[in-house]
Amino acid sequence: MWKEAIKGGFETGALCRHFPWMLLAMKCLPPKLVAAMNPQVGFLMKWQSRAKANVERILSEKSGKPNDETASGANKRTMFHALRDRDLPPSEKSLQRFCDEGEIVLEAGSETTAATLPRIWFYLLDSPAILNFFRN
Repeated sequence: MWKEAIKGGFETGALCRHFPWMLLAMKCLPPKLVAAMNPQVGFLMKWQSRAKANVERILSEKSGKPNDETASGANKRTMFHALRDRDLPPSEKSLQRFCDEGEIVLEAGSETTAATLPRIWFYLLDSPAILNFFRN
């Protein structure tokens, strides 16, 4: 589902470049209606909502002081904890900025990596001389 959601998000993003009001309109609609119209975008919006709730929780914690979950190891520190605890201007520590950072990291590390690794393996296995070079 994630791969289809990312592709659907890119397709919708391309359409929204020409009609920027569409994204604002979709955000005003109930998530179930968006999911009925476009399941991929509905999935992404649901994921964004859950990610936002997680980031809000992290931002509301006291800086540098682990909560009970962190102390027990149930909730590890994330890049959001590191950004929150850095000496950055308040404008760089906004909820929206953190949510955008999370989306970029997750999207950049999913579809592109998933598409690249099989190609690398194909060419390595298709060229035994190159594969043997890495074995030595």
